[in-house]
Amino acid sequence: MSSFQNVVSRRATEERCRLTRRRKDVGRLPFRSRLRASPSTEEGLTRELERPKSKDFYLVGDDVNLLPPWEKDSSDYSDFIQQQRDHVECQGDGHEEEKEKTLPDPFVVLGIETSCDDTAVGILRSDGKILGEAIASQIELGEKWGGVHPSEAREAHKRNMMGTLEKALQQAGLREEDVDMIAVTTGPGLQMCLDVGCKAARDLALRLEIPFVGVHHMEAHTLSARLALQRPFWESDCWTTKGATVENVSPSLGEETDPLVPLEFPFLALLVSGGHSQLVLAEGVGSYSILGDSLDDALGEAYDKVARDLGLPVGGGGGPAVERAALEGRESDVPPLKRPLLERRDCVFSFAGLKSAVKYNIQKRKVELDLGLEDPLPERDVKNFAAAFQNTALDHVEERLRRAMGFCEGKEKTEAGAGVKKEGGKPVRSLVVVGGVAANQELRRRLSRLCAGRGSEGDRREEIQKLATREERRWRRRRKSAQKRGEEGRGEVETAEQAIQALRRLDVEKEKLKPWRLVVPPPRLCRDNGLMIAWAAVEKLRHRLFGDARVVRLRPRWPLGPVRPVEGDFFGQNAELACPRIDP
Repeated sequence: MSSFQNVVSRRATEERCRLTRRRKDVGRLPFRSRLRASPSTEEGLTRELERPKSKDFYLVGDDVNLLPPWEKDSSDYSDFIQQQRDHVECQGDGHEEEKEKTLPDPFVVLGIETSCDDTAVGILRSDGKILGEAIASQIELGEKWGGVHPSEAREAHKRNMMGTLEKALQQAGLREEDVDMIAVTTGPGLQMCLDVGCKAARDLALRLEIPFVGVHHMEAHTLSARLALQRPFWESDCWTTKGATVENVSPSLGEETDPLVPLEFPFLALLVSGGHSQLVLAEGVGSYSILGDSLDDALGEAYDKVARDLGLPVGGGGGPAVERAALEGRESDVPPLKRPLLERRDCVFSFAGLKSAVKYNIQKRKVELDLGLEDPLPERDVKNFAAAFQNTALDHVEERLRRAMGFCEGKEKTEAGAGVKKEGGKPVRSLVVVGGVAANQELRRRLSRLCAGRGSEGDRREEIQKLATREERRWRRRRKSAQKRGEEGRGEVETAEQAIQALRRLDVEKEKLKPWRLVVPPPRLCRDNGLMIAWAAVEKLRHRLFGDARVVRLRPRWPLGPVRPVEGDFFGQNAELACPRIDP
């Protein structure tokens, strides 16, 4: 056995022993709960052990009877909003209308965001103009703990909350009494961190006797793209918009010269951050369908872990560090990485296997160089591994996104795709990229090319032919295996060959050869911030969707909407083509 195999075997044994000891502590918790019980924090593990299995929320407030019906029965956020909307329309409750009448036009919203490790406060006018913003980061704590430490993050939020609030008000030149509405993130996120922001927002709303709105963190990210296309946003005399241009947010398409064309529903959203990797079909405020989610690690989380394995600084997030290193790296100088989920034809993501493969290759390289497992790699190797990881991860994202775009295009004229066309049958022709990873310039370059290519007849035909060729090779291999086992499966193979020939003859529909519009908010809106929370509250107010500050429900785990499975490949009117599985 080689020295490298000895090292890996010893580390694997140590890991098994550690996991065995942890299982004894965790007991019979479900698998996902075991993952959430961090081994580095006894407090987090104890909380999960003592927590009732049926309780998926926490209350800020004493009177549970004040909770409305939709707070108790909803399964996901979209269901929650639909129930609230139905209640407002059917009951004719004038409470919300009374609140709405008291607000001036435009009115001032203060948004608070504490779902993770940033204490953020944003003050926004309802027409989109930024008045003030302040963010207290926890970079030093991130460097110390190698990531987010929940209990330490909570204490930092408590220390920073009042100072951040005062700084935002000072920048806006306002007093607390000048604020007309309070908005705060109520989920998803770390419960201990959410609690700090919600208590501060609740106390402020009750003391000032002004409307209160709870905001879903991922919806706020999604709707921030609509904020970035408001003209008053770019007229703001605030440092947040400095260094960004409107053309970078939304490049013009064809004869369309004004990039500040409002972003209308429906649109496809790619949410990529440290906690989420999702493809979401946004059909309206509070109406979302998840086309694809991550099976394990999120893309931002994978970036952070790879950055730690490479010895890069992770205090400000591992993503920027890996991106900078990858600029000068050569992927061909390191072992090749396999793209995840090549055998699946849906829109789900997976980055855990890719992250583990990179870690294995890093350890192997250290053994080859006679380095200890804790010793840093040479700078050239760090850059090469960073380039290999980033290229493979973004290839995976691009392939999944191409499939989701094909689903939206191929289902436009079918009854099955009725949910894709909303508000008068508008097709989906806009892609929004939000979340912390949206600031990655290589991701933006790839997606710009992808969106433009949807309008190129040559690119689309080439894409179809590639899929047909790969499918043909796959079925030849399957037929050979069947013959070796003595199973001809002739009828099935003939059906596959007919479908492949039909796919090769498939023509691209001219009316669907339109480029997609790409919208990426400025980098300052891509990270967690209070402005996106305030804007999401403005959007909800237009639909009379208020909250109640007397009792606030926190949801650390809160799906944005129901899952809509996407399977197969979709090209024009032949979306229902009886073609066998097509590998990407």
